[in-house]
Amino acid sequence: MANASKNASAFESRINPYHFHAVRHFTHSTEVCRFSGDMKLVFSHIANLQNRFGRVYLSYQRIDEMLGLGTDLFNNSQFIIQKFMQMGIVNKYEDGSRSFYIVNTPALEVV
Repeated sequence: MANASKNASAFESRINPYHFHAVRHFTHSTEVCRFSGDMKLVFSHIANLQNRFGRVYLSYQRIDEMLGLGTDLFNNSQFIIQKFMQMGIVNKYEDGSRSFYIVNTPALEVV
């Protein structure tokens, strides 16, 4: 019975990888920003990682290679995740020697 309640609570905390799929533009710090396709890819990838493993340990180079990102400064995964941290979508934590990320789904002011 304890396992069932543990699995139920884990299921409730799952992040929908397509949560921001319909968002095209949003406001952030009184500035209108575009939620690009690359941002949607990165969000979906890290949401799936969190659903599977609980914590998200990232290698920006591996994400760029896997998703075909990183051809310029503004579409590499490191830039996108920093933007997510500014927006409150991703929080960074330390567990001793490594950093990990936790994904949130805050309400964005959609334009």
